[in-house]
Amino acid sequence: MPCGRGKKPHKATQKRKGKANKRNETALAYLDDPDQPQVPPPRPPDGGYVIYFLKDCDNKVSKCYGCKGNLKHEGQIPQPPGDLVVVSRGRREYFKDGTKLYGEINNIYFHLSEQCIKSKNTFFVPSLVYVAPYVVSQFQQDHKDLLDQCSITYNI
Repeated sequence: MPCGRGKKPHKATQKRKGKANKRNETALAYLDDPDQPQVPPPRPPDGGYVIYFLKDCDNKVSKCYGCKGNLKHEGQIPQPPGDLVVVSRGRREYFKDGTKLYGEINNIYFHLSEQCIKSKNTFFVPSLVYVAPYVVSQFQQDHKDLLDQCSITYNI
């Protein structure tokens, strides 16, 4: 029978030497900053479309689901009105071993272009796109002109 609590007699217990309670002050300051709006991620209804700012979407968002073009240029969000995206929910299709498969239902992102959206959904109707009041409040004139050109209505 060992005469201890299970520890070998020659092993000393050591305390951690690192700083386990170190905090990222920059990130915490940003989160606590009241000037930074807390924007929820886009959550369109199934089969619906929502206009959103690319800066408020997940950082991984980079490709248009319709045309497969870049939504960001060299990792940077484009200047207005190119910083708007249309968000929907759907299953991304992909091929594995020559078989077409569908992933889980997730957000899919499109350029603000009827051509991009209609390439994946031929029944797309621009008048059914929802624009949240928070998004409308941040519109510049370029954004408004583009939405008018695309026949997308919004309330001010």
